[in-house]
Amino acid sequence: MKKSKVLSVILTLLFVFGINFCVASAAGSGEIYLNAKKARTGIVTVSCEVQGIEGLTNGKIRIRYAAEKLKLERSELGSAIAGFMTQINDPIQGTKPEGEIVFAFASSDAKKAEGSVLNLTFSMKDDVALSGEDFSVSVEELSNGTEKLPVQVTSTRYEQEKEIQKTNITDVTIAPIPDQTYTGKKIRPALTVTCNNAVLQAGKDYTVSYSYNKKIGRASVSVTGIGEYVGSRIVSFYIAPKAPSVKKISSPSKKRISLSWTKIKAADGYQIQAATNKSFTKKVKTFKIKEKSITKTILKVKGKRKYYVRIRSYKKIDGGYRYGAYSPSKKVRVK
Repeated sequence: MKKSKVLSVILTLLFVFGINFCVASAAGSGEIYLNAKKARTGIVTVSCEVQGIEGLTNGKIRIRYAAEKLKLERSELGSAIAGFMTQINDPIQGTKPEGEIVFAFASSDAKKAEGSVLNLTFSMKDDVALSGEDFSVSVEELSNGTEKLPVQVTSTRYEQEKEIQKTNITDVTIAPIPDQTYTGKKIRPALTVTCNNAVLQAGKDYTVSYSYNKKIGRASVSVTGIGEYVGSRIVSFYIAPKAPSVKKISSPSKKRISLSWTKIKAADGYQIQAATNKSFTKKVKTFKIKEKSITKTILKVKGKRKYYVRIRSYKKIDGGYRYGAYSPSKKVRVK
């Protein structure tokens, strides 16, 4: 005999002779209803809920739904009938046509039922409108042995997730990306993306894809909205030549600094800074060396002072000067 037939025989016997297996108790009144919710993804979840049912030993519930709109994808037991023997007849089992589900359960002990007895998942066949009237539940058996339990069947409680108005990624603010320094490897600077003063999160609100981000020149970042954001846009950043190294620094004469550095072939020139403190905020002087071949220069500064000097290279890209990182600073005492 098949397992399903054996379970059906057992349930039938329990329904008929249930009074012999239970302790007599006062019939409790309760409520049963369907709780349906439609997600924005087109998935509909329905739970068959019971409340305030005391002394339950067996029952049979029939659920109907709009088969022209919905397809049953999954049926699972709820927590309210833990410990009961159960049988589900539905389209997934092939024992009922689409649009109908019959659920039977029984126990030799009287139990209190509170919560969901059956959880269902549907997919929508078409983009159609749903309402609570597309679902119904009826009680065909709900008893304590042979004593019928009073229960009130209420209408389906239907909720549809509100459509969220998504923001186009072209309407958010992406902070300019500072010039990057060539490393020989692909460079992926982090972005600062905001919308209405709120900072968006990569991986949650948007994804990024980098292009041409290894060589000196202009690189691109494609920003694509996800979640509550849609659309995409491309922003650019620049990769400048790496920093030269200061080879030698001295003060050969009064109010002058002489230095030499390594040549950077990709650079169009260099920028030198001199200041009287390590943070380069006091008495700062900036010198631009346009000649690509020059590796030595003399800077005019104030005498009898200690100076810190650093250098970086630049390249002209898209009509503008793009600067790389500064070299580590060097200290010199000016005559």
